[in-house]
Amino acid sequence: MSPAPVLRCMSVNAWRSGTSNPDGSPADRIPALCEAIAAHAPAMVGFQEVNEWAKEDEKLLGEVEDRLGLTAVPGSFLPGQSTGLLYDPTAMECKEWEPAEGNEVFWQGFGGTARFDLGLPYSLAVVVVHLSHQSAPLALHQASAANDRVRRVADRSQPPGAPRAEAAMVFGDVNQPRLPHPEAPPEPSPDQLPAANLAYRFTGRAGEEQVDRPVAELFDRCRWTDLALHLANETADRREQARLLAPTGINGGFAVDRVYVSESVVPAVRKLEQVDIPSDHKALVWEFTPSLIDPSLTTRLHV
Repeated sequence: MSPAPVLRCMSVNAWRSGTSNPDGSPADRIPALCEAIAAHAPAMVGFQEVNEWAKEDEKLLGEVEDRLGLTAVPGSFLPGQSTGLLYDPTAMECKEWEPAEGNEVFWQGFGGTARFDLGLPYSLAVVVVHLSHQSAPLALHQASAANDRVRRVADRSQPPGAPRAEAAMVFGDVNQPRLPHPEAPPEPSPDQLPAANLAYRFTGRAGEEQVDRPVAELFDRCRWTDLALHLANETADRREQARLLAPTGINGGFAVDRVYVSESVVPAVRKLEQVDIPSDHKALVWEFTPSLIDPSLTTRLHV
């Protein structure tokens, strides 16, 4: 394969698999969901809240594949699992899927790692996450596992002497606050959120709460770049900064949907947008030019 041109990638929270409303009543949002996704012609889409798609002999998953003209990474969708990954086999070749280890509670937030051949001397590894919305320690554990596996899978097939790029993306519903930015819209206060949300988005006693950011700090410490923060720092346009850093839920709140890329991938990504879909989250769309991956930016290889 020759190196791919500019590819569009998406992160989509399907909201209750696109099959029900919050009260449990039926709601067939899949046709409208697929139409909204197809309008952006993505080459790769990572989904969250698709727990129903692999049930009944993957009936819903097959419908989504047909409507989008994309292929599911084998094994990435499982019955009851929140996440899954679709891709365009004419743009990239899926070489491997490594399932996450752990019990059901664990892989609800991190299903596994895909490795793609993009016609380059090194692979791209991808993890789609839906981290715990109940426990900050569990979300931190899931994020730590994703960080470890995606970097190791990225370079695992490289022969001795070949470039080591650790080219990787981790994206999806992180469910935790991002690092602060002076031009970001104001974050919600504890009294603006349901009491259940305070367990994993704030720390401290009642009346003394502070926003809790352990997952964002872990990704930053492990040399991941938050794409929205990176692009916000690349511009002096305050309205553009506010757009990039806006909450991703349709009712406001925190910017919980995010894209993280490893060092070598930073020059290859741009143009992040939040787009409307029939969900309680905005979808994220960004551009990725594989030929711009720069392995010389990898700061230190894993040992």
